[in-house]
Amino acid sequence: MEQRYFHATINIVTWNSAEYIDDLLISLEAQTFLGFHIIIVDNASSDKTLSIIAQHPNITLIKNSSNLGFSRAHNKGIDMALKFWDGKTLDDRFIVVCNPDIVLKENCLEKLIASIYKEKKTAIMGPKLLRIFDEEVDNLSNKSKSNIIDSLGIKCSKSRNIIDSCSGKEDGHDVNLKSVFAVSGAFMCIRPNSLFTIKEGKEYFDEDFFAYKEDVDLCWRLRNMGWDIKIEPSAVAYHYRKVRGDEKVSLIKKIQDHKLKPRFIKLLSARNHFWTLWKNDFLSNELIHSPFIATREIGKFLYNLMFDRKILGAYFLAFFGMPKILKKRKYLKNTKIDAKEIRKWFE
Repeated sequence: MEQRYFHATINIVTWNSAEYIDDLLISLEAQTFLGFHIIIVDNASSDKTLSIIAQHPNITLIKNSSNLGFSRAHNKGIDMALKFWDGKTLDDRFIVVCNPDIVLKENCLEKLIASIYKEKKTAIMGPKLLRIFDEEVDNLSNKSKSNIIDSLGIKCSKSRNIIDSCSGKEDGHDVNLKSVFAVSGAFMCIRPNSLFTIKEGKEYFDEDFFAYKEDVDLCWRLRNMGWDIKIEPSAVAYHYRKVRGDEKVSLIKKIQDHKLKPRFIKLLSARNHFWTLWKNDFLSNELIHSPFIATREIGKFLYNLMFDRKILGAYFLAFFGMPKILKKRKYLKNTKIDAKEIRKWFE
């Protein structure tokens, strides 16, 4: 690939990310693709994140005075990337959104950017994400890459259950480029021109979300505007997980693990789930799939009522923000597809 024709920014948001950020930056420095610049937006880290970043040259660092969350911080990074390219054509420019707990295979960027460049109607492309485990053995960190899939895109069911595709399965060595409903925000390559078709005021990622589900919201809006979303399996990256074996745990263990998640995370995820649907789903599709949606939502509510009442506040948070979220549905008046076309993505 003739790299002089390409340029990308690698946009990373950190918040107390000292445990992982060095591994990510080292993997970026080892890339076969050289035409990129790193932008890090730090959400007021109080650990050694900034001192680790300082050891790596040629990084644009934006320091926030407080934790602005995923969406607002990444919007600042995107604006910075667009300023770099002011007055230049964006057809051969790309913005890679990347979590600090990612490690890239050496040719990941080369494969990913070469692929999305050719796919002119693709707004976002993701790599194959495998799991890298960070287990503690005798008080020492033991990091090991695996062939367990972390995400091969994101899928959405008729009940609007949104999950990572193939998560926990062994890698089947998929080699074919494929369309998916959405791509994980842990690692996505974005065509900048597509963002202008769904921009909300000064926002690309919805800042009302703060964090969680903002990746699905972004991809859903782009799909509604006629863009495609794809996975390039030949581009491989690894996503850190703490414990090996969670890909085969029982339903009871998954429920127990869910209860152990911080309340703040569960509240945001549950609230943003409703907001994502209310903002992006066609009413006709919701009516067609209402038996599936109602069954799942009633089941979730009853479970939370009996076993996890602390999360019930998410329902109040969601409804409190409903007027603002519903106003954002106005973009659907300009949608480039109809309800039937998007309905094929609900499995």
